[in-house]
Amino acid sequence: MYKVIKVSNRSFTIPKLIRNRLNINPYDNVIIDYDNEKKILIIEKHISTYKCFACEGEGIFKKENRECFVCNGDKRIDKDLFDDIYQLIKKLMFQSKEYELDINLSTEIVEIHNNENLRISNIQIYSTIYDRNVLDRIEDQIRKELIKQNSKFDGDLTYKNIFIISKKFKTNEIRSYIINYLLSIHSKKNRKGVQYYEKQ
Repeated sequence: MYKVIKVSNRSFTIPKLIRNRLNINPYDNVIIDYDNEKKILIIEKHISTYKCFACEGEGIFKKENRECFVCNGDKRIDKDLFDDIYQLIKKLMFQSKEYELDINLSTEIVEIHNNENLRISNIQIYSTIYDRNVLDRIEDQIRKELIKQNSKFDGDLTYKNIFIISKKFKTNEIRSYIINYLLSIHSKKNRKGVQYYEKQ
């Protein structure tokens, strides 16, 4: 039995031992429920999730009828895991043998104007059992998050540089997103420059 410290009529302190067991930190959301039959209070940490981008919330890849290796069949991904994309990559690498994957993470240097360089992390996923189009889409989604979360844009990118970066993406939807994202950071002027390079 754990002692609960009463703070006021409508609030109480969850004992430290319980907080540690549930990994509850300051500002975390907590779900509190009451089991009327057992006459007990149920406390659990609320974990925010996103629909899995890889299997689109299905839990499996339908073409191969195989479990999704990103969400492990759960259909959703923990928000904390996705918001720190390197943690998701670490998870994928850790379980790569189980899902028969070969995953490579590398850093590419893109030269931008005024002799400045931009370091961009890149991921490549290889498999003989998963459809290449599915792997391309997963790679692109992770590349997008790598750019959003980790790339430092110290100087302005030229339209040519934006085009070079966008060509790393294989799916049109995410390529368009990245072009617009990079333009929104720097300059929305004269979009003709990007359109010119897209036609090349």
